[in-house]
Amino acid sequence: MRLNSLLLALFLGISQSRQDALEVKINTKDDFCLVVPKDYHTSIGNSKKPGGETVWCQNRSGATSSSTGIFNGPFWSAVDITNPKSGVIQMTGCIDVNTCDRLKPGDDGGQYDSNGGNGGNGNPAGSFCNK
Repeated sequence: MRLNSLLLALFLGISQSRQDALEVKINTKDDFCLVVPKDYHTSIGNSKKPGGETVWCQNRSGATSSSTGIFNGPFWSAVDITNPKSGVIQMTGCIDVNTCDRLKPGDDGGQYDSNGGNGGNGNPAGSFCNK
C-alpha cells in the first residue's frame, strides 16, 4: 500500500454559484467528502478544468449527492483536523491513493479550494464546504 501526504484546506464560505454535486464537508476523520478528479487515474492538475472534478466521501451515509463516489477503504491515516484561522478547516495527513481509482499514483498533487478560483467562486467553480 502506497501512502502519499496530502494537505486539504477548505474555506467555509459558500459560493454564490454553488453546485450541489461539488459539496464537500469535513465533520471527522471518518466522516468527510472531498473533491477528486472525475476521470480514472487523473492528476490533480489535469482535472482542474470545467467538469473535471467530482466528490467522493468516506461513507455512503455521508454522501452529499447521488453522484458522490465512495472510497473503498480508509482514505486517511495519521490525520489531523485543525482550524488554523476563522472560517477555515484543514485536514493534514497521509492518504492511500489505492482507495480512489480517480487518483493517479505518483501525482505530485495540487489543491482544490472552495473559496479560490476566479472571483472566489471555488476551484473547481461552484464547489463549497458545508459545515
